[in-house]
Amino acid sequence: MESKGKLNLVSVGPGFADLVPPLAETALRESAVVIGYKLYFTWIQPLIEGKEVHSFSLTEERERAQKAIACARAGRTVSLVSSGDIGIYGMAPLVLEEMREEEEFQLQIIPGVSAANSSAALLGSPLGHDFATLSLSDLLCPWEWIENRARHLAKADLVTALYNVQSQSRPDGIYRILRILLEEKSANTWCGVVRNAFRPDQTVYLCSLAELQERQFDMLTTIIVGNRFTRKKGRFIYTPRGYHGWTLANERERAGASESARNDEAAATNETTHNRQLLVNEREPSPAAAGSENCRSGTPETANTFNRQRPTANRQRPTANRQRPTANRQPLTVNRQLPTANRQPLTANQQPIWAFSGTGDGNALAAELSRLGYRLIVSTASDYGAELASMALPGVEVRSGRQGVAARRSQLQQSGAVAIIDATHPFATEISSQLTQLSAELNVPYIRYERPATVLPSFAQPAPDMPAAARMAIELGRRIFVATGIKDLDAFVTQSKAEHREWFLRITPDSGSLELALKAGIPRSHICAMQGPFSTDFNLALWSAWGVDCVVTKDSGEAGGFHAKAEAADKLGIPFIVVRRPQCSYPVVVSDFKALADLLEHSLSQRGVLQPD
Repeated sequence: MESKGKLNLVSVGPGFADLVPPLAETALRESAVVIGYKLYFTWIQPLIEGKEVHSFSLTEERERAQKAIACARAGRTVSLVSSGDIGIYGMAPLVLEEMREEEEFQLQIIPGVSAANSSAALLGSPLGHDFATLSLSDLLCPWEWIENRARHLAKADLVTALYNVQSQSRPDGIYRILRILLEEKSANTWCGVVRNAFRPDQTVYLCSLAELQERQFDMLTTIIVGNRFTRKKGRFIYTPRGYHGWTLANERERAGASESARNDEAAATNETTHNRQLLVNEREPSPAAAGSENCRSGTPETANTFNRQRPTANRQRPTANRQRPTANRQPLTVNRQLPTANRQPLTANQQPIWAFSGTGDGNALAAELSRLGYRLIVSTASDYGAELASMALPGVEVRSGRQGVAARRSQLQQSGAVAIIDATHPFATEISSQLTQLSAELNVPYIRYERPATVLPSFAQPAPDMPAAARMAIELGRRIFVATGIKDLDAFVTQSKAEHREWFLRITPDSGSLELALKAGIPRSHICAMQGPFSTDFNLALWSAWGVDCVVTKDSGEAGGFHAKAEAADKLGIPFIVVRRPQCSYPVVVSDFKALADLLEHSLSQRGVLQPD
């Protein structure tokens, strides 16, 4: 007789390993088969190693459910994984819909932490009394129903958590819902906005209901709209457990509250980890701008704030005076030939080396360390960078997202990392500062891989920083090609006389970078969205077609295609402006893979850490 199977519907929470329920861990450990969307596996990887894993895309929810049911019917123990709570806008109802009336296998549904819970915890306690949740996705529910439900929730003055807030296909739906809520709720109602709760790149802020109309969001955002009793205390909001004794006179002290909210938000913006504008996307995390880690050190993960005000014409944005990492020690600089090691990989599950990458040469370095037998965790700043790393590093754990120092410290400690490899971009000084700080705090060896510096050609015109390069370009050219990356675009388009110049860009092929370029006023016809580096001939053809008469780039080294750009500019006889690398003091610096591998082996052997044979 065929044995009965078991189907676990497993909730794995918002994305933080500590919030995976113990019951979910038990179910995953007992399962022979694990099914889900690949993103959900990132924070449960240790629990599913060695198991039969089936990864499906975001649009294949029904196929996931059918596969899980088929495995259970075959007598196997299987876990179908979902983020948040699998029964709240999750896979559980779909599984129940697909199951037969009488199934032989055992079904267990394991609750988790939904977006409303995790977001509320970061905001304070806005769900302290009656509340509702409302999904704004109209894929499975008519939009008219969504608006009707929003109207009833507003009339009932229920605190409301909004899911699936804004997507590319319905960018204006959220603003229609907000207008409906404003028909019944005060414009000064306290609200909280959370993006990526308990995940990398977490952002949190408070504002009034009226001010929400001036913000932009995405599918990773949860909004909690308070009621007339919801109050603010410090950086938190809360809704009292009971309303006994409340009158209209003491519901809210709102005199000047709107101005206070704006002041609070302005202060919070100074602590933001980044202020990228995000192109909304219907799907869960889509590739964002690639590149190295670049976040402000010292910003706790639970206090990240952001300002997504819609851009206005000629808005001035600050140019950052970043603090560069300092050290009392002189850096150790090693420059040797590429590796010829012939070591055998380890089979033991040794503690990981955490490599911070996001660049092509950083991924190549990680590939070499993996070949030598080291267990790696590779971290990138963006989902797009993680996508490139995953393709370059099959079988290596890859994580993405900018984080504050508190979140980064927690991840390094939880993983048991025995070394930090900093192979981020030469201009990503903030993440390097964060990593050197954490290395000292956690007593973990830090090694900086710095791609070899470039000897500038005689015709190049060096600039000390981006604003200086922008001013030089405005003086020397009229049709200016900016090859410094999307995050530095503001330094150019906000300069005096910038509006009298034509700007041309090459950006990474992701929607977020394109959105930023368009918001800055760059015409689509002036944007090339392709993954580099590029050849001399490609640069010649592109710049000639555009009539470019000045080029600005970074001293990013050969890995960034520097020489191809320099050669093309020389052949065209146009000004070639090069932004010098920031001068940083790293504790240890190497400039080739062999040197780094040797130094890593020496550092770990001194600490008695298991090494490749």
